[in-house]
Amino acid sequence: MDAVGIVAMLMEIIWAFAMLTQTMKILKMKSTKAFSVTPYMVGLVVAVFWATYGMRLANWPIVVAHIALISSSASVVLAYYHHEFRRKK
Repeated sequence: MDAVGIVAMLMEIIWAFAMLTQTMKILKMKSTKAFSVTPYMVGLVVAVFWATYGMRLANWPIVVAHIALISSSASVVLAYYHHEFRRKK
């Protein structure tokens, strides 16, 4: 893997950790008011496709980076729906 590939993989992983801050905020505030889940859902779908693409190419940096994104996007989406359904009860 070249230097550009390493930097790209690291940036994807950093982005994944940055998304976790939103999950922590939702869990701490116990509120999803003024929060749009759509970008995270789209990101989740895109990350799944990229991870699948990386697996087909056997390009493990792509796979690892996008599995991190899948995990963080899924955590935001799950936290959102957890609090949305609780609020409606």
